[in-house]
Amino acid sequence: MPERPLRIFISYGHDQYAELAERIKNDLNEKHPGVWFDRDRIKPGKDFELYMENGLEWLTEDKSRASFLYLMTPHSVRRPNGFCLNELTSAMVKELSIFPVMVQMSEPPLSICRIQWLDMQECFPPDEKADS
Repeated sequence: MPERPLRIFISYGHDQYAELAERIKNDLNEKHPGVWFDRDRIKPGKDFELYMENGLEWLTEDKSRASFLYLMTPHSVRRPNGFCLNELTSAMVKELSIFPVMVQMSEPPLSICRIQWLDMQECFPPDEKADS
């Protein structure tokens, strides 16, 4: 019986680190084609919140193989208008596995401050940090 593919939703701020988010998406897609990335899904003039909700709902269809990858930067954790915080809250309510990644030092949201985060601060800019 073939293994079910992973489902990964990448939450990130649309800031100077968006390029790193896209690179992570591309790297993950090489082995796990089930990566939900907003730039691949959102259409101009359409309800972007609905697309985000659909992506999170897609994760809940197989929670055992689903991960919410939260790329933390000052932009993605900002208040009061940080949309990524809405995505994070929705992932928590849906009881999804959350994997925080520190891209640029910022205060993790209180709701996940006890979850161990992966430190990727030294991985940007990606052109200078690419594997040989």
